[in-house]
Amino acid sequence: MGSIKRVIAVAVLLMTAGCNHNPLKTGSDPENDILSRKSSVHRESDPQVTALQVDQLVSGNTRFAADLYRDLSKDNKNVFISPFSISMALAMTRAGAINQTAVQIDSTLRFSLSDSLVHRTFNYLDLQLKSRDGATLSIVNQAWGRADLNFQDAYLDILAINYGSGMNLLNFGSDPEGSRQIINAWVADNTNDKITNLLPPQSITENTALVLTNAIYFLGDWLFQFKQELTSDHRFFLENGDSLSVPMMSLCNEHRTISLNYVRTPFCRAVELPYSGNNFSMVIVLPTDKSLSEFNMELTKERLDTITNGFHSTELFLKIPKFSFTTETISLKRALQSMGMINPFTAEADFSGITGIDHPLTISDIFHKAFIRVDEKGTEAAAATAVVFVDSAVVRPDDHNFTADRPFLFLIRDRISNTVLFIGNIMNPAQI
Repeated sequence: MGSIKRVIAVAVLLMTAGCNHNPLKTGSDPENDILSRKSSVHRESDPQVTALQVDQLVSGNTRFAADLYRDLSKDNKNVFISPFSISMALAMTRAGAINQTAVQIDSTLRFSLSDSLVHRTFNYLDLQLKSRDGATLSIVNQAWGRADLNFQDAYLDILAINYGSGMNLLNFGSDPEGSRQIINAWVADNTNDKITNLLPPQSITENTALVLTNAIYFLGDWLFQFKQELTSDHRFFLENGDSLSVPMMSLCNEHRTISLNYVRTPFCRAVELPYSGNNFSMVIVLPTDKSLSEFNMELTKERLDTITNGFHSTELFLKIPKFSFTTETISLKRALQSMGMINPFTAEADFSGITGIDHPLTISDIFHKAFIRVDEKGTEAAAATAVVFVDSAVVRPDDHNFTADRPFLFLIRDRISNTVLFIGNIMNPAQI
């Protein structure tokens, strides 16, 4: 938490919050001197949900992941996002949404469960994912509210019970830049410093009322590690017909195969690379007859299910590129609006479940940033999402060779629940 301490030294909070509601407590984080308002209830450590409810949430999350990926991949550049991080941040947003605002969030996020079940099931899934052995997975949520606002008791209860989050109080009005630095420092601390400056300059203003953040971090070693001495330069063929030399990793030499989960469908070939512990895996997808750009436009949950449900053990010669890149901070506003989430960004938004009817809020923007590193040892990945609210008044090879030497789609998933944690594509491994 060192970076937060450094920011606090520059931006000490001056305003206190008057909250006298019995079920809540107002205090401060003694380590960071940040005032906070928290529900007196603790996180539910054993949420009671059914397997069907978990399947419904995971299915909806995967549909949303495919929807958003299709939209973001239209630019034919490298893409990498954490749909799980985005869904969780917007689930916290959904907790305070009313009427048409709630309806549009549910429709866009593909939530089919009732409001209370969405939060309870997210809590269950989050706790299950973080309990998996073999790899490091951290998922953390935090709300940041303007210190002079009165946040609804019921909303703070939902954040505490289901997302393990309190409400840190910041002086957006008097020190928006200092507040931005505090939130960015928290994100960096919770992503092993892989996601820095999530919130760009001017994203926090004196009109900011609330910021909801999620940070996710993954570190996993391959179950079958690549040998560094086998890594060598190899041609990677771009969609425009050009090629470039990139470091290509080999799981074994040309005289030896390895048994991996593999599938060939009418539209693609795919291989699954498990991480240590065998609970998480990376799935790499190569289109067969179409370019990746064309394939992306037809990606659906059903196609992803066809891939993951069709895996069978196959002896393969495997080569994949070694790559690492950090995305720029992207605004998800346009993409989500095009997917039907329009009302939450307008003066018609109803988030009275957060601050009541006397202080209307609207979403000004939603920011996301991600990092991925793939090498011989394994994978490190991180992402973060921030939902910013303002006062509403302001508003080709054979089946025994799998060489990823052309643009491909990849995802990191939990093998037990089939939750997609990260999804992306590589159009150019040298593009960083």
